[in-house]
Amino acid sequence: MAIISLFIWYGESRKFFKLTNGEYITLWKTYNNTSFIVRGKYYGLLPPSGNHLRTSNINSLSIYTKRDKTDTIYFNSLSNYRVSNIEIAEPFMIDLKTSTNQDARIFLKKVKRENFENWCTLHFNIRENYAMDENGVVLK
Repeated sequence: MAIISLFIWYGESRKFFKLTNGEYITLWKTYNNTSFIVRGKYYGLLPPSGNHLRTSNINSLSIYTKRDKTDTIYFNSLSNYRVSNIEIAEPFMIDLKTSTNQDARIFLKKVKRENFENWCTLHFNIRENYAMDENGVVLK
């Protein structure tokens, strides 16, 4: 059993990225060109059963969440994805392009930087396995 566990951990890459509000987002790159984006630190060996975003290992995407209200995580993906929003108690993952929320429209209108003070942002380059926050700081 220990060998199987080591094999699973060896073939996968999991990183925890800290948002500027102190919250964490997990990027879990797995076999079969599949990556998961999960709020918090996700340590599971099986795919997440709660709310998460599933995409390819070569995608680039951005996530946005309000600093003081983390019940929704907005995202903008450059490639195909699948979202799972099955747990009411966890933050929902919402595509900016399909959202009707007024806060999400702020990003789509590309307003001035001052209007982003209440938001945390992570821009993921999943292929290269890093993210950049709203201040331009590269997180590895």
